[in-house]
Amino acid sequence: MPTTVLRIARVIAHAAALTCMAYGYLSLPSLPNDKRIRQQTGGHWQFLTLQGLAVAFITVFLSLLVDLFPGANLVISVKRTVLMGSLALSSVVSTIYWSLIALAPNLILRPIDTDPTQQVPRLGYLPLDVDLALHAAPAVALLLEFFLLERKYSAFDVTRVAPFLLFTYSTSYCIWIEYTSTMNKTFPYPFLNTSLLNRLAIYISATLFAYISFRILNALRIHSTGHGSAPKPSSSSSARQGRRSPH
Repeated sequence: MPTTVLRIARVIAHAAALTCMAYGYLSLPSLPNDKRIRQQTGGHWQFLTLQGLAVAFITVFLSLLVDLFPGANLVISVKRTVLMGSLALSSVVSTIYWSLIALAPNLILRPIDTDPTQQVPRLGYLPLDVDLALHAAPAVALLLEFFLLERKYSAFDVTRVAPFLLFTYSTSYCIWIEYTSTMNKTFPYPFLNTSLLNRLAIYISATLFAYISFRILNALRIHSTGHGSAPKPSSSSSARQGRRSPH
């Protein structure tokens, strides 16, 4: 019975997280600059936020499948790999976004199309509910997923798989936004409207930050319990091991 209750609780929690993230995505048409962004090459997919939201949604959806089909080892393995990247990506998105919103919003928010005679352009702040759904819910959902339901990643995952995933994704994203910026004559984020050398420094710093964040989170995950954990030894095998051990 406790196992059934926990499974139901996990299903409800994952469904709630998916609903929250879907709400953020479906609210994009209501945002101040939506029309202008949709007319640009890449649309909303220029933004790291939306890509992070998509990967987080996929991760949580896979977790929901694991709740419904706990014996699906392939789904468990895929979800664990995807979580490795989405956890690091959500750390970058949330940390950079909320830091700049608090300290320098003009570096992260685009100005709203207003009267050109207006001296100080009005920044396109998001409604709080949409803002939280886009920039907080993915990170919170993935952190809870990792610390409550997943096991710690191995040294091989941390030193080999994670760097490969992050390098591949960051390189792909950099190429993508460099391309869209040549078509749109501007970058998705104002802080990227700088020299190529400065942008390269930003790209490298963000990638390193993602990797370091992942390593820190994995180090904080002390216990190795969760989906896909190694089975505990049976009582008979434990007894045999105890008989072999010297006293």
